[in-house]
Amino acid sequence: MLFTSRFPECKFLNTVGCETFEKLDADDAVELLLKSSRVEHAAWDAKKKHARSVVDVLAGHALAIVHAGAYVRRHLCTLEEYPLHLTRQAKRLMTFKPVQARSRYGDVYATFEVSAQKLEQLARFSDLSAKAALDLLEILAFMQFQGVNESIFLRAWTYSRALIAQWELKGGWPQASEVSITHLCGYHVAQAQMAGFMSQQSADEFSGCFREARDLLASFSLIAVQLKTHAIYLHPLVHSWARERMKDADRPRAWFTAASILALSITERDTWRNFFPFFPGLQSHIEACASLRPADALHCPRTRECIQILFYFTAVLLVSNSDENALSLAEAIFPAASRVLPHESDDMQKLRQGYAICLSTSSHSIDAVSLLKESLAIGMKTLPASHKDILILQHWLAVAYMRAEEDDEAIELLEEVVKTHSDTVEPSHQYRLRSQYMLACAYIQTQKYERAINLLKEVVEVQSDIYEPSDPERLASQRELASAYLGVQKSKEAIDLLEEVVKIQSDTFEPSHLSRLASQHQLAYAYNGVGRYKEAIELLEEIVEIERAIVQPSHPNQLTSQQMLARVYGRSERELETAEDLIENGVRVHVDTLAADDPDRLASESLLSSIRQKIASADHGQGKRINASKDGQTRGNEGIDQAEKERVEQCTAEVGSSAATGRRGRRKMLWEEFRRLSNDP
Repeated sequence: MLFTSRFPECKFLNTVGCETFEKLDADDAVELLLKSSRVEHAAWDAKKKHARSVVDVLAGHALAIVHAGAYVRRHLCTLEEYPLHLTRQAKRLMTFKPVQARSRYGDVYATFEVSAQKLEQLARFSDLSAKAALDLLEILAFMQFQGVNESIFLRAWTYSRALIAQWELKGGWPQASEVSITHLCGYHVAQAQMAGFMSQQSADEFSGCFREARDLLASFSLIAVQLKTHAIYLHPLVHSWARERMKDADRPRAWFTAASILALSITERDTWRNFFPFFPGLQSHIEACASLRPADALHCPRTRECIQILFYFTAVLLVSNSDENALSLAEAIFPAASRVLPHESDDMQKLRQGYAICLSTSSHSIDAVSLLKESLAIGMKTLPASHKDILILQHWLAVAYMRAEEDDEAIELLEEVVKTHSDTVEPSHQYRLRSQYMLACAYIQTQKYERAINLLKEVVEVQSDIYEPSDPERLASQRELASAYLGVQKSKEAIDLLEEVVKIQSDTFEPSHLSRLASQHQLAYAYNGVGRYKEAIELLEEIVEIERAIVQPSHPNQLTSQQMLARVYGRSERELETAEDLIENGVRVHVDTLAADDPDRLASESLLSSIRQKIASADHGQGKRINASKDGQTRGNEGIDQAEKERVEQCTAEVGSSAATGRRGRRKMLWEEFRRLSNDP
């Protein structure tokens, strides 16, 4: 007898073994879709690409695939159009009932609804676990559908209890208007406590209630729980259905509950150093929650409360290298805040500064300069020049200047900030160390390496006394010091420092962590400079492989890594054909995006020409034609005199060095700055 069930607990009934089938094999799923769509067999090869796209969207769900085939078969759309139809009309497509091959459950969503209705029935009979499970399901609908960790909820519960204790000492929960725009208020805690497990009085009660809710959802096959990490995973269709099943009036409430929990998990009162490892597990959920917010979230009576949530979302996205998403949120927050806050209020100043930071990390550095100048002018009306808020504004204005390549203005400002800090605070003060670090970065950017070395030696020495070896700021300072050493050809000192940094980061950071990749890139650059090509290639191959998985092919980080790897291949006379392929991608992007005399473009074009020349030499006169201006994308060496060749080589070297440390190296400061804006201790 063959027994099948959607309920995992039934596996104990087996007598000869059991097997779990989570989804169809990709090829089987494609074949099922083509058959159920009644595509002629002769046309399968032509349709397989589009069929695979549909299968991917449906994540191999067998019933959904059969229903998709029936939908296409009735000429309601084509296979090519189905993914777009699903995005726009998920509820309609998932409740579509084919005449034939109909499941006894009815439509696709009905297979999930059977379980939800059973939970609702249990909840009506005062089953608290069932009520908590339904609460959890609503929250999960507004997070990413995979990798939801209990730690998110535990951190939110812990911080909410700390806030409640603090407010009770002061005589009551504050309303949104009674706290800073960058703080959370009583509304957020109350919204989080709409979920039964979040209102528990003790940590043990919270954990017990949360895990019972999680396990109950798993028993009804609405979620899966990863055995090792206990992280929650939902099938993408369950994730969509969990939102679609809500009444229109209930979705804003459910979103605010989910968003409040995420925000509370961010703002637990510890230092950013302890919080930093938590970012990777939170970023995808914040991106999902922000994208799923109600259309009127920033135009409703709770606009202020929404801004308070999205402010912290922006901080995490910014520090997690999700620049475009951070900027998109900031661009939504700022006009909404302008409608409800006085132009020169403290709250508006904090949001203006946060918005400018987002602008400065993207391609809008000129706008950031303008906005920070406005903030600085407003601040100078009421604050003395030595006030910390003025110094911080000047610091970020200098950063924006650097991003806008106005280096002289940046250095002038930072030197002033560093001097003021030197006169007013201890050498170990965090803002003094940061301004010294940023000034050193500006010196490196303008090739004033000796000044940078002197400054960074002082910073590293102080940080070595007050920070752990694995502290991100300490590691960043060491990496920048190594960069300065490379600028004056002190390769041994640079390599010693970088090897120490890479070893520590390899023990503490994931392989895809931005700072770890930056340090590895810089070490590979140093190895290349002293002829240690094998070690450089091993590092760069790892970096390129990781970046292919996490960024777009045109991303500057990936282009720089590919260019460096191609350069080392060329110098070591290894993998010349691979080197040519690597650099051709960079040349294509640079031709499309940069001016003909841009140093980055010249460097990549010169490198490609050099590699092709080596390939031609290796062919030993076999007649292979090398066209250095292939497809109009490169410049031949014939038209470049020796002086220009040397300049292009210098550009290439600077690109390899600065790209490893410039844009990537400033992440570590952003979270602490957002915490300062919110006045957290």
